[in-house]
Amino acid sequence: MKFRIRHGNQPGQPEDPSAHLVFESDSLRIGRSPDNELVTDNPYAADYHGVIRSAGPSGGAAIESMVLSGIVVNGKSRKIAPLKPYDIVSVGHFHLRILAPDPEHDFVAEIITPQEAHEHLLAFHQGNRTIRWIKAKLHQLQVRPVAWFAVVLTLLLLFIIPLTAVYVPSLNHFLKNGSPGMRAMSATSWSIGPVSRYHIRIADECEQCHTDGAFTDVPDKACYACHEDIRHHFNLDVTETKKNEMPLCGDCHQEHLADNFLVLGDRVEQCLQCHTDITQVAPKSKLQSIPEDFSGEESLFARKHPEFVAAMVSNHEEDHPIVTRVRMDDKEHLKEHSGLVGFSHKDHLKKDGILAPDGKGGAEIMKLECWSCHKPDDQGVGMKPLKFEDHCQRCHQLTFDELAPSTELPHGKAEKIFPFLKEFYAGSPKGTRIEPPSPPDKNDRELPGRMVSRGGLDFDDPDVTLDGYTREMTQRVFEKGVCSECHQPFKPSSDVSEWRVVKPKFTEKWYPAAKFEHQAHAIYGCTGCHQVESSESPEDVNIPAQASCTECHDADNSNCLKCHTFHKDPHFNMKGTRFGPKVEAIKPWHGNSSAGQTDGVITPAPGHP
Repeated sequence: MKFRIRHGNQPGQPEDPSAHLVFESDSLRIGRSPDNELVTDNPYAADYHGVIRSAGPSGGAAIESMVLSGIVVNGKSRKIAPLKPYDIVSVGHFHLRILAPDPEHDFVAEIITPQEAHEHLLAFHQGNRTIRWIKAKLHQLQVRPVAWFAVVLTLLLLFIIPLTAVYVPSLNHFLKNGSPGMRAMSATSWSIGPVSRYHIRIADECEQCHTDGAFTDVPDKACYACHEDIRHHFNLDVTETKKNEMPLCGDCHQEHLADNFLVLGDRVEQCLQCHTDITQVAPKSKLQSIPEDFSGEESLFARKHPEFVAAMVSNHEEDHPIVTRVRMDDKEHLKEHSGLVGFSHKDHLKKDGILAPDGKGGAEIMKLECWSCHKPDDQGVGMKPLKFEDHCQRCHQLTFDELAPSTELPHGKAEKIFPFLKEFYAGSPKGTRIEPPSPPDKNDRELPGRMVSRGGLDFDDPDVTLDGYTREMTQRVFEKGVCSECHQPFKPSSDVSEWRVVKPKFTEKWYPAAKFEHQAHAIYGCTGCHQVESSESPEDVNIPAQASCTECHDADNSNCLKCHTFHKDPHFNMKGTRFGPKVEAIKPWHGNSSAGQTDGVITPAPGHP
């Protein structure tokens, strides 16, 4: 079978004899593969899309599709179709027009442009008055007005009227109280989802939140209108912020997402709006920024979250505590200066027990556990404060004189020690003054507490006075025993009667900006997180750092809101004004119903921080 394929001529140009492809073969293949006779780079064509062969003894040619979708002949997909002059074979944007065969060739065709193919098919169908063309013409003449009417009606019912209802509350109220069709045209028809249960009372009052109109963000002032007593995220009095960089309430509290919450806890990017570079929001902030590539794919903490920073309460040899913030990996400065000395967790938690008074003048072995001293509070969040009378006095008795073994110094009242000793020795029996015993060998086990005197003063000795002996004994209890066994002396002057001890101040909340409950972690035991078995100094900070938390908390079960809260500053509300104590209303007295009543008005107290 002899084939001749030529390119279509441009209008007004003579035919180019070189633009011909003439060959003899059993078939002519069309496709993208380079071994086809007609190769096209059209993306809609397959590697082998169709093949043209002889139609048999009757003469002529036929085309067969080599793909399941068929091949397009005269605008219709066909599997096999005979070809006659003026048929158009289309493979994507590739078009082949069949021409009448000549005496030298059995099959003649030309490649034409998409525009030529379109005009050819249009003229072909119009000239033959096919049914498809007549229906298209009728559709064009009769359906177009109906379509325009439908478009206008849709815009009116679903766009113009609901938009007007947003700005005209009376219209919105009228529509919401009408038939189901009218309610569909109210402003609530534009809601992209349900409101949270917290806002269910105003679910149909879009203007309560969208005060600036439809398609606008909810301004903060709309939130303040109802939530004026919500606490702020940080202390506005000490934090200088860039207002234009602050996120809106709606950036974190996102409505229309679910009906039971307002903040998506698993969306870390909410917090990263500010904390990727906290200095962009608060230039003077000392908070550590979260790395920008924080995504939690490896772990929520490891190599992503900055190391924890403890807020330590320290005394620093003063009676007024000082709060310092120290990174948990800063071992040089991570020391607790609580005012205690000589305390050791290791000694108290010995596996074979410790020596303790038995209450009969002897000693017994007592085995202590963590819970022997540390008791959870009623909420199961933290621990109850330690008290000397409940946790220490059983072993650490404040006796000071061997001849009066049942007499103890007053605890927690250092200013009363000097007058207490003066009164005690004024009524004590005549005796002999002796030096306190020398400290025993540290390797020998001894009972806690050490006597610093034996007997009273000798009134027959002219060099000994009651005041002088009392001062010497006061110095001994502060420096050589009793008080000094646990406490650090505080000496404001050389007058021992003014001496005190540094008041112990322990850190109750090491991570004040984080949520933590001991009850939720009770399954792990105290020593699972607090490594105290080897702690020998009261300066040791036995609080777990980030590495300990990472063992359990990873990206699968933790997020920012797992540990952190937002509205927690106790001093300021969202408007930046200070909270004040509530003045209780005074009950009417002697029939004067207006005396002293304040109607529950909240007023700041003078000097309130």
